[in-house]
Amino acid sequence: RVSVKVEEAAKEALQKNKSVVIDRMNLDETQRSYFLEVTKSAGVPAHAVALLPEKDVVLKRVRERDNHPGGVEGEKGVKIAARSKLEMPKYSEGFALISAVGTVE
Repeated sequence: RVSVKVEEAAKEALQKNKSVVIDRMNLDETQRSYFLEVTKSAGVPAHAVALLPEKDVVLKRVRERDNHPGGVEGEKGVKIAARSKLEMPKYSEGFALISAVGTVE
C-alpha cells in the first residue's frame, strides 16, 4: 500500500503532539480505516473533510497534473478517476466530525 509511508509519518507527527492533515482520496471505509486506526492509537479525534467537486472538474485536474505519487495523471489517470466513486464518510467509522465541501473551478 502506498499509504504506509503516510501512516508512518502521521504516527510520528502525532507522537510529537503535532496536528496532522492527510490529503488523500480515501474513497471508502476500508481506505479510511488505516488512518482512523492511527488517530485512535494516538488518542486524538479524526475529522473528515469530503471535497465534492463536479466530476468534470476532477477529470480536468487529473488530466493536467503530472508527477502524482500514485500515477493517477494524464489520460490513464482520467480513466481511473472516471471509475472512482466516493463512499461518504460516516460517524460510525469513528470520525469526531465530518464536513462536506463543494468546490468550483
